[in-house]
Amino acid sequence: MVGTSFLDREYSEYELRILYNICRQSRWCPKHINQLHLLNGIPTHNKGDAKKALHELLKINLLQHYNSGGRDDCCIPKKNRDDAIKILKKYEKQYSFIKFLEYIS
Repeated sequence: MVGTSFLDREYSEYELRILYNICRQSRWCPKHINQLHLLNGIPTHNKGDAKKALHELLKINLLQHYNSGGRDDCCIPKKNRDDAIKILKKYEKQYSFIKFLEYIS
């Protein structure tokens, strides 16, 4: 996000679930994960909204797209790592799925 902080915007539940999944698995670039795996745990009837949330995180450059063997992967650039964890901490009390942040390395 040019000229603004990632912390200044509001995040949807789906954006937070995706961000939590990728942080929990410590996928800091260049270590990447298949984008479809980030949607695990999201009900099938909500996958469309979750995919939109994923594309929004890529659009604001909080996540980075990575093409690996013909599949779409992504990771969090190391420079965004601290911001990603701060975002999750901001919403930790609001969403019960955000937990054990002290163990994310």
